[in-house]
Parts: sequence; structure tokens; C-alpha cells
Amino acid sequence: MMSYVWIIDSSLAPHLRGTTGISPSYVIPRALVPEKPEDLAGARLWIVLRAARGDSLFGKVYVDLVEIFEDGMNAGDFCLTVDLSKSLACSRKLNIPVHSFKTPFTGGFKEGLHKAEEEIDERLTEVLERNLTVRLQGFPNKLFNKAKVFPLKGDASCKAHALIAATTATFCLDELWGSGSKTRIPPFANFAYQWLTKHHDNEATPEMRKALSDADPTTNHANKKPAANKNHREKRAVPVVDIKLLPIAPERIFARRFVAKDPTGIDYAEAFEKTEHAEKRHQDMLREIVSRLLSIGLSPLQSSSIDLFLQLREKNFIFELKTATLDNLTSQCAKGLFQLACYEEALKSNGYKNTCRVLVVESTGQLKLNSYILKVLGSFDVYVFFYNSEKTWPQKVSRDEDPLENFLCFESMTSLKSH
Repeated sequence: MMSYVWIIDSSLAPHLRGTTGISPSYVIPRALVPEKPEDLAGARLWIVLRAARGDSLFGKVYVDLVEIFEDGMNAGDFCLTVDLSKSLACSRKLNIPVHSFKTPFTGGFKEGLHKAEEEIDERLTEVLERNLTVRLQGFPNKLFNKAKVFPLKGDASCKAHALIAATTATFCLDELWGSGSKTRIPPFANFAYQWLTKHHDNEATPEMRKALSDADPTTNHANKKPAANKNHREKRAVPVVDIKLLPIAPERIFARRFVAKDPTGIDYAEAFEKTEHAEKRHQDMLREIVSRLLSIGLSPLQSSSIDLFLQLREKNFIFELKTATLDNLTSQCAKGLFQLACYEEALKSNGYKNTCRVLVVESTGQLKLNSYILKVLGSFDVYVFFYNSEKTWPQKVSRDEDPLENFLCFESMTSLKSH
């Protein structure tokens, strides 16, 4: 695995995160990116803050995806999407060198991005390890109240990674501690397991405790490259859906061009030909819809495969968004139908039930063609809504003059009554 050190002025620290833990993505100016930006995919990136009183370690991130912004204030810069379950922030304190995380050995680096040699990588790892604390006591309720609740779906490994990701996104290393009991558990896993015991006691099994410990970003396993899989080519022949669902921030939605993905993982962009993510129109649609859903009190999620996901009471809504023209409307809808079916299959196999498939496609203005699309996809139990940029909300996304938000409210309430 390649390692990099990113030296940043400590005054910029507030932009690295808000009041939570590690950020799900980072923007790197184009001038700082290495000659081969694709090398960042699958790499470990150490973030070091530089202040007048010295350097200190901000955190460690594992880069899952590299893209270039096509529009917005960061056009031309690079976006690094992070695997939260393998990443962490060190301390809640900002703008000053935190004494316990000081890295005097990075003083020879200029501000910017640098490849980390093995010696530097090992010394940075030592800084993390000496800050791991162990206690016999549990965590106070005020910490549990900070934790967000995510659906627990899939096998033990899948659940563990989701819980660790939620924990590293909320807390820093110096806020948590490992278990000092007979069964040792590292800090982030310890909190996740205690949260599980508190809220889903039936899930707090020895198998889950081990899965959480194995997934904790303070352990070495997350930094090792998995062994080569002899059946890798065969497995990639079948589309694999990413169901690591995370909240969507509208201000982070911009057109981006794919550069590279972690080579040890599944290339979801290739599996589903997600070329539309590079289109400004697609991202404009997504940004508008997400902003509207948030404004009416809903909590949209997404993954690298799924454009939009909503969990309303007992019903799950999966969305695929498609840009379209008069010439390609039917082919775009056909592609959307297949993708929605793949998403539903993946979600079902991981414990999601009562799923509703929704396709949002740009309106061509041709009413007969729109009616035909509604009829054909309706026979596959897919709900089609047309996006019209010239209309105002709530009619901007509707079908037969029925707004999307009315449909969501009705379907959610119907699901509740049926149970």
C-alpha cells in the first residue's frame, strides 16, 4: 500500500471537519496532486497540521475513490472519497499542535502532499499507537446521544464496517478508549459494541465483537492489501452493488469525472457504467431533489452505486436518476430499470424488506411518450417521475401532476397501515 503525508497549515483545520470526526471526502488542489493521481486510490493519507509551535497529526484516511471536479468553485481540483471504516481523526482540538500527537519528524516536509517512505509511515503509526488508551469503565450517555443510528443490514462484517464508519464520522480517537476487560477491544470497536449492547442487545454477539475489532482503523489489518482472489475476474462479471449508505450533503454535489478507484475493491463505477455522475445535469438534478427532500424533513442517503435512498417508517425507497433527450429516453429508462432491479436484489439479500423502486428521468415534454414510459415501467412495478427544470416545487418532480413528495407520504403511510 502506498502512503502519503499531507502537510496543511493549522489555520485550515476547521475545514477538515466540522464538530464531528473524520470527513467522508476531501478536496486537494490540483497543484498538490502527484504526477499519477490514480496512485492515491487505495492509498493511506496521513494529514499533518503545521503551526508555529510544530507539527501534529490530524488523522489518517484511506482513499477509496479519486475524482476531478468538473464544475463549482473547486473545478479542476481533486476529490478524494474516504472509506470511513478505515479512517480516523485524532483529536477534537484544532489550530494548535496537540502535544500527544506531535510529529517533529515531519518538519522537513514543505506544506503540500508528499509520498511517505516506510520509516515515516512507521513513525506516524507509532504516534497513533501511543495514544491508544484502555479503561475498564463504559462510555457516558452523553457520548451515546451523539451517535447516529444507521440500519444494521447484511452479515457481521457488513454491519461491523457500517458501525465503525458511523463511529469514526462522529468521534475522534482521544474521545474514546479500548476495553480493559478480559476480551480486549480497540477504541472505535469498543464504542460501537457498547452502543450495540445498549440499542440492539441481540446483535451484540461474540462474532460481532470480533468483526468490530477486526474492522477498527487503529488495528493493522485495515492497512494490509488483501490476498489476490483467483476468482476476481469471474466475480467482477456479476454487477456488485455498494450498499454502504451515507447521508447526502447538497453542498457537496458537483459534477465529477472518475479518475481511479481502490484496486483492491470492487469498481462500482465500471460495474454500472456510472458515467452520468460526470454530467453536470445529473448532479444538478440530484442536488435539487436532495435539497427539497431535506427541506421537508426527510433524510436522503446514497452510496457509490445508488443515487438516492430513503427509509420511511417500514418502507425503503431506492431511486435512480437519469438525464434524457427525446432520442435516448427509452434507452435511459431501460438502463434505469436494470440498475434498480440490481439495487433491489442487493438490498434484499442484505436484509432490506418492503422496497419501492423509483426512476426519476428528465421530461422530454412529449406527453404521449411520457405516458408510454409510465405504462411500460409500471408493468415492472417501477414508479416513474419526470423532472422538469422549468417548473417550481412541488411540481418540479411529478407524474400525472402528482408531486413526488405526495407519493412518498402516501406510500409511507400505506406501508405503516399494512403492518
